[in-house]
Amino acid sequence: MQKVVTDRKAELLEAGVELSRIEGYVASLESRFAKVESREFAWGVFLGRKEEDFNSIKAAVKALENRIQEQYDTEASMIFYKYIMGGGGDNMHYGIFHDGNEDLLTASHNTMEFMANLAAQHSALRTSSGAHMRILDLGSGKGATARFLAKTFQCHVTCMNLGENQNKYNLQKAKEEGIAHRISVVKGSFNDFFPAEWTAQFDLVWSQEALCHAANRVMLCSEVERVLKPGGTFVFSDIMRGETFQERAHGYSGGAFTAKLASPDEYTQAILGASMTLSVYKDLTANLATYFSKTARSVRQHRLAMLNAGVPGYRLEAYLNDLTTRSDVGLNLLP
Repeated sequence: MQKVVTDRKAELLEAGVELSRIEGYVASLESRFAKVESREFAWGVFLGRKEEDFNSIKAAVKALENRIQEQYDTEASMIFYKYIMGGGGDNMHYGIFHDGNEDLLTASHNTMEFMANLAAQHSALRTSSGAHMRILDLGSGKGATARFLAKTFQCHVTCMNLGENQNKYNLQKAKEEGIAHRISVVKGSFNDFFPAEWTAQFDLVWSQEALCHAANRVMLCSEVERVLKPGGTFVFSDIMRGETFQERAHGYSGGAFTAKLASPDEYTQAILGASMTLSVYKDLTANLATYFSKTARSVRQHRLAMLNAGVPGYRLEAYLNDLTTRSDVGLNLLP
């Protein structure tokens, strides 16, 4: 460009362009060239795509949700996860190990406490106002976390969960534990828009290892933003793609019936894109090796009991084999 202007200087002058303007432009080009060389300037082409209209993929989403219910909501599945992830309890979540000697039940409880403490730092959860807080638990499963929150903070928790049997179990346990007035259950999917009446109704939205089943996390985060009150908090944990994750090497894309796993960066962008701020990011990947090792041990220890309870043998074998391939996947928390 600079050469073109210089070579055609006479022509430009004859056409009435002022000399000062020509010389000024040449000087600016020299400056711009230096900035390009120093990478101060950049240039490129972007191509964006609008997210798919959910109406166009409803059949695929419905099929995914049916498989998810088969995975979690049958009698055999509830027994399977009680032994495998719950450590004999109702929690179906990854665990935090402080010294490596905790069992799965204790480690899962550590995660609940960790997330609750994190949420309390950014909300009124541990204050006198905590009892007036409304919490939405997305993918609440058998309700262990919801009941923990209700009992610990005397708050009200709305559980949104796809599995009808899990929901019935949750309500029954809440009644037995004397907190039925603090727990409500909605059978639903976060692959749909949340009810209109939920707009700005919740102080805290909570989820553990459930958003991996979301078909559209951008839409989901936008819905979370909509139902949060101004200043509300979104805290969740999820299994995600590590830097060297290979999609076909893990059961998360097959036996676990998840949508495609997101990366921490993709979740970050979804949060920011929903007009929320990312206040904290905690990487807990270091706990996974211990967790998977103890889970594999639990499969072996309780194999006979699970078989007698109706859990298919092929499911146990597939899960056990898959545990050996999971070292590249990270557990992270994004509030």
